[in-house]
Amino acid sequence: MFKNKTESISADDYQKTPVTASSQFHQGLQKAKKTLVNDKVFASGAEATCYQELLLLGMAGHLSGLRTQVKFELRINGVKIGSYKADFTYNDEQGRIIVEAKRGHISPTEKFKLRVIKACLEGEHCEEFKVWSDGKYLDFK
Repeated sequence: MFKNKTESISADDYQKTPVTASSQFHQGLQKAKKTLVNDKVFASGAEATCYQELLLLGMAGHLSGLRTQVKFELRINGVKIGSYKADFTYNDEQGRIIVEAKRGHISPTEKFKLRVIKACLEGEHCEEFKVWSDGKYLDFK
């Protein structure tokens, strides 16, 4: 309903927000359950929880312009090589555009793909591309 638009809610409304998961839908090897929050469907409960945390950070003034499922074209030397749909984009306190991905366990192949995405996005579409996996942000160095 509110795809790609910034939303804001009160702290009271946030506390009342139901989080439900459907066991009928599965995705990927980890069998993540699609999760519904505020009329938005997320690929996993972890991604939905991240969304709720980002909403709270937004209410506290630490970020603004939160959007979900933003699609970017990936180009190398002007040639389109594909597209990437970001889990979250927002502006941090300094106004920098941040693109964030929430992932479960990442295979070496997935890590390589994420490095390519990072190389294509940073500088042209955002100042920082962050990937949260296995309880921490990945270090691409």
